Amino acid sequence: SFGVLHLGDHNLLGTVREFRNEEAYREMAEDLEESFRRADIADTIRRLDNHFGEHHYTVTTIFRDEQRRILDQILDSTLADVEATYRHVYDDHAPLIRALSGMNAGIPGVLRTTAEFIVNLDLKRAFEDPDMDLTWVYQTLEDTAPWGLHLDTEGLSFALKECVERAAMALAEQPDDDERLKRLIDLVTLVRHVPFEVDLWKTQNIFYDLLHEHYSKRKMSADADQSEWIEHFESLGEQLRVALEPALEPVKG
Repeated sequence: SFGVLHLGDHNLLGTVREFRNEEAYREMAEDLEESFRRADIADTIRRLDNHFGEHHYTVTTIFRDEQRRILDQILDSTLADVEATYRHVYDDHAPLIRALSGMNAGIPGVLRTTAEFIVNLDLKRAFEDPDMDLTWVYQTLEDTAPWGLHLDTEGLSFALKECVERAAMALAEQPDDDERLKRLIDLVTLVRHVPFEVDLWKTQNIFYDLLHEHYSKRKMSADADQSEWIEHFESLGEQLRVALEPALEPVKG
């Protein structure tokens, strides 16, 4: 039998003993629950000691992988609480932040910190969403640009890079899918408008493979139905800054 008492944050108190019988277990559980319901932590610990002995285990006494798993669970709950608090402040005071920015007045540090936390978090989640709402992203970037927020450029850049690469790989799987092609164009266009650098090297190389394997054949085809695909593909090449001549290597950046 074992019992664990969570004292808050990373503070866990664990105890263990040999299982005796079902009746003894029920009596122990009822005794501990009675004390815990009264929020009498000191008495709960005393009763744990009575039932299990005074040898306690904490997070530091378990294996590293288990430590990480337990701490991740605690952090998930903690960060959710922190986010809820920040989001409540942000939602309540976003109009004030806009007004202060519009009047070229300084945004108080606590409001700036709150806005930075929420805006960075929401942008990162948007970039990680396969069905990213591009209209929302553009609007958010436009609305918050005058605020002079410090964006998490490294984290956001990585998230957006991964999103673009997923779209590029999806197109490589089905090059004839014009919707996938247009989606990739939209994402690369977004990359050219965000206020930070995004590494498109892998996407450029996927495009270069498509250039050799599909574009050249379509370009030489007399089929008029290929014209729209060719137009979109050439637009993508322009956005990626990759020369359309198959003999040229893609330009990084």
